[in-house]
Amino acid sequence: MNRTHQGIARHRGRGRAPGIVFILGVDRGLVAGLLILASVGASAAGDTPGLPPPGVALEALERSSAYQAALRNVDAGNAQDRQLRANPNDWVSTLTSNRRRIGEALSQVTAEWDILLERRVRLPGKYRAYERGGRSRIEEAQAGARLVWREQCRQLLDGIAAGLREVALQRVWSAQVALLERQLDIVTRRNRIGVVAQIEIQQAESAIAQARAQAEAAAGRAGLARDALARRFAHLPALEATTIPDPVPIDEGAVDWLGLQQQNSAELELARATAEAAAAFKQIESAEKRPDPSVGVRVGTARNGEERLIGVVLTVPIGGDYRSAGASLADARSAAAVAQLDEARHVADSEALRRLREGQIAFDYWQASARAADALDRVAAGQASAYALGEGSLTDVLAAQRLANEQRLLASLGMVDAWMARYHLEIEAGILWSAPASASASGVGAESESVLSSR
Repeated sequence: MNRTHQGIARHRGRGRAPGIVFILGVDRGLVAGLLILASVGASAAGDTPGLPPPGVALEALERSSAYQAALRNVDAGNAQDRQLRANPNDWVSTLTSNRRRIGEALSQVTAEWDILLERRVRLPGKYRAYERGGRSRIEEAQAGARLVWREQCRQLLDGIAAGLREVALQRVWSAQVALLERQLDIVTRRNRIGVVAQIEIQQAESAIAQARAQAEAAAGRAGLARDALARRFAHLPALEATTIPDPVPIDEGAVDWLGLQQQNSAELELARATAEAAAAFKQIESAEKRPDPSVGVRVGTARNGEERLIGVVLTVPIGGDYRSAGASLADARSAAAVAQLDEARHVADSEALRRLREGQIAFDYWQASARAADALDRVAAGQASAYALGEGSLTDVLAAQRLANEQRLLASLGMVDAWMARYHLEIEAGILWSAPASASASGVGAESESVLSSR
């Protein structure tokens, strides 16, 4: 385990006990923790609470149609590498057969023929240029596959998060229904002894109907989120609810989050590989300004076989404007790729900082929201206790409970968002769901950048 992963393990080990959703009047064991989507059998105490087991998630990502298509592009890159390394010039054979008439009356006829076998010879510097071009195409295809993998990771996490949020809302609203039903029992008992009017029963029933409708709507949206995730990742098993612990803070001292994100930026890696490929093909076009010569052997006979000939043929083409224009085009494309690489580097730096700050803000927001929800729960509990003793009004109780429920909804969503922000950070840092060996690099990182900087 390297230093980065050790830091994460130590940090998570200091996490608090599983979060408790405190809702007035409801058995806390009933709603301990935030119920979220996770794979069957996944452990809530694992390193990635709320997510499918690593093996399950990686298999679903690797078997996704988008990633499989990206792997076919890697195959195409390997095929192009073989094509570029091979000599594109074929052997050419030419057969000439003539009948010649000689003499003053052209009465003497002789036969002659010759065969020419020739082939263009690739200049030595060109082979090295094409070899570099083929290697760059493989690296570019591999970088593209890793970017597709990273995008699939983001989509999988976003799809899971959409379901988590709806399940969180459903659970809070279901707990609110249970709370209001208990409140209705109190109102009904007081109505039977003539302490309160029938209108208060109607008020309590209306509040229950509203909360139940919200819970059912959230459950429906959670089902839609599950269906959308299943359609997007066909090989992902069905997900069920489980609990997660409280989020843990993002400690900049334990892990170099900015450095890891910049080092593992898929967009930046693809920009590097594209710039390297453009530079390689610039070298190819520059070499192609000098056409390849042709070398051949010629054999034949003349004067009905009385004369025999054998010789060597050397043909040297003279390059023109077309080759010069091709070199200029490749030079412009290489300059554009280098500029795009510089832009990608700036974007990667800014996005790394943004994700880190968003993760920290999400955790702080969850903490503040949870504290506010706890305080409002205590206020609502006081209102309910006073009402049960004959003090205060039902309107005040329902208003306090509604306000506390709204804040609990925000706290529950904040818990999901805090975990998702951390997971997004780990994906971009190359810690969570890293790309498999099928899309591994072959030295495109620092090597490519050093090549670019030397030009």
